[in-house]
Amino acid sequence: MKTSTIRVSYVLLATLIAAACSTTATPRSEPVTEPHLRESLFLSAAPAPANRSCGVAASDLPPIDQVVDSAAVMDAFRDIGSSTALLSIGYDGFGELEFVRVLEAGDDQAGQLAEITGRHARSQPMEPKMHLWRLKVESGPDARIHIGHSEICAPELVNRETVSQALSSIRIDGARTVVVMYQVGPDGRVIESRVTRRSGNTTLDRLGQDVAEDLRFLPGLKDGIPSVMWAQIPINYDVRF
Repeated sequence: MKTSTIRVSYVLLATLIAAACSTTATPRSEPVTEPHLRESLFLSAAPAPANRSCGVAASDLPPIDQVVDSAAVMDAFRDIGSSTALLSIGYDGFGELEFVRVLEAGDDQAGQLAEITGRHARSQPMEPKMHLWRLKVESGPDARIHIGHSEICAPELVNRETVSQALSSIRIDGARTVVVMYQVGPDGRVIESRVTRRSGNTTLDRLGQDVAEDLRFLPGLKDGIPSVMWAQIPINYDVRF
């Protein structure tokens, strides 16, 4: 009897210094759904994207002055009218500022708050981990800035039948597993693939990479923004002749 199975698991990674250098940024295993917990962690009670595997980015919260020059930011905020914004701030693998995005805007001044924050952002250590946080900022006489966690959603394979069909075309006796990492782009297509654990059979190992161009994913999300991430997929093949 011939059977083949595919079991999918996900590991989130950030693209770092070079194609060969990447780092795990695994969210907590349980999604955060309670509004008061979401407010505490993410500085917003807004719900997570529906039907996605999301969690807290594995990045410790540093002192706010390690992320931005808070004194300079608040001085600038006091010079403009009262406003609020929730921002996402991210850094590349070199520790340099990559973006400051507005997630929630109190009014049309949110873009100005993001620009001021980015202007006073500090470089981060060049480390093998993701630098991604949220900042809740308030301008006006009582200017404030708070730091919170970012929310990461894993890429999700939507056409696993493609792998099952490919498995049915090969004949290998016995149970084997190949583990493949797929780098998934914002459009849900695979950019790159790597075998991270070989099965002991070159045909099955090669199949894990050959199907890459036909796979389609829901892209990974960083604070709701489609982003490049890695998905780790164990492909299990079990055959008894």
